[in-house]
Amino acid sequence: MKQFLFFSFLILSFSAMAAMPEFRPSGEYNYIREVLLTKKRTAETTSHMTEAGKARIKDLKKDGFMCVRKNQIDSICQKTEKNLETPDFIQTAVDNYLGTAKFIFSGTAEPQIFHDGSSTEWLVNEIVMLGNKKVEMFKIVKTADNLWFVSFPVSNEQGIGNMEIFSNDRLGLPLTLQGSNKAQTIAYFITAVFNR
Repeated sequence: MKQFLFFSFLILSFSAMAAMPEFRPSGEYNYIREVLLTKKRTAETTSHMTEAGKARIKDLKKDGFMCVRKNQIDSICQKTEKNLETPDFIQTAVDNYLGTAKFIFSGTAEPQIFHDGSSTEWLVNEIVMLGNKKVEMFKIVKTADNLWFVSFPVSNEQGIGNMEIFSNDRLGLPLTLQGSNKAQTIAYFITAVFNR
């Protein structure tokens, strides 16, 4: 009987150890003026009813755009590019936007595991300071692709905010910078890096 109890205790101990997340934000993370450009998406809407519009769609497709009909008159053409250098204007815009931004995780609560579909999630009931905003809980999420995120409620307009966890000392805040160039809308998807 003692061997069985000891064996059961060992199994429970290993299960409890496996239930802890690999990454656990704790302490103060500051924006370190490092910006990663993850992708650039260019979109253009043009008429597929006119000869000029049909010619434009043909040219866009030659340049790698994917075009689909938006409605009975217009098509939207989009092109996504990855592995690009970060332009100086993006670095400057993010530096100006974030300034001395920081996130502070109190690190006082034990994560409680729960599963949700293809990801594993841990709920953490503790105070996190997002700049001057205070939230009292967040989730640590591990995706099926072995990516790690911290997810927290932000506001009524934006229910959830996500940050990628690169390591216990590095977090990535996703941002989008959008502008227009003549008839095209250009969106830059970037990650601002925070270090502990």
